[in-house]
Amino acid sequence: MTEETTDAFIRLAHEMVIESTDQAYQMMLGGMPKELETLPVPDGFQDKVYDFLGTIQATGERSIQLSLGLDEEPLKALCGIMMGAEMDDETILMGCQQELLNIILGGTIGALSQLASLKLQVPRMEKAAKHPFSPAKSFAQILSFTSDRVHLEFLLAVTREKN
Repeated sequence: MTEETTDAFIRLAHEMVIESTDQAYQMMLGGMPKELETLPVPDGFQDKVYDFLGTIQATGERSIQLSLGLDEEPLKALCGIMMGAEMDDETILMGCQQELLNIILGGTIGALSQLASLKLQVPRMEKAAKHPFSPAKSFAQILSFTSDRVHLEFLLAVTREKN
């Protein structure tokens, strides 16, 4: 894959994650995000430990990774919106986060497959974990979505090296 194709892959990944997140908001969270920001990854971001971290990857000619770190209270709010009731059970909380990641990255893979052969992996859910990415090996950015009911910040990382 040439550098030009890699740049097109990154742009398309960014656009498709935004579109898929908008769809997920409509389908699971009952509305559209009111604000979207694309932010650079700040220094020290990869050192933050989240109560719950979900990561999903698609691998092949290139690798794309989307991770969502949430502390317990925001995840409870997200899950409460999705399930229609407040949830405290860790398994249910992690399931809500996993489902959101499946929908967002799953919706992105079809468009990206035009540029690279990709295979969606099973999401990995962890407790007390950091975002798994290497700034030296990846293009990365924060996609921040805000609505009246929930604020989500995803780390989108595209590995430039062939796996």
